[in-house]
Amino acid sequence: MNTITALDEYVTDTELAQQLGRTARTLRTWRRQRLGPPFVVIGRDVKYRKDAVAEWLRSREQNPVMENTRSSGRSKNARAKR
Repeated sequence: MNTITALDEYVTDTELAQQLGRTARTLRTWRRQRLGPPFVVIGRDVKYRKDAVAEWLRSREQNPVMENTRSSGRSKNARAKR
């Protein structure tokens, strides 16, 4: 019989670091600098709620830059007149 606990919706800093391709030390730095996802501390353990991590990742999404919008310091017309 599987028992679902309140902590099932959380991951440890080590687990999250592995999922993100970072180190636990990087997550610790992010926590100090308030850059990473929301977390909870239980004693000495740090936990991240899976839904909060997903929301944090979505908040960091960026749209790709179209090739013709990149600026090289000159406009298209200036390059064409050369």
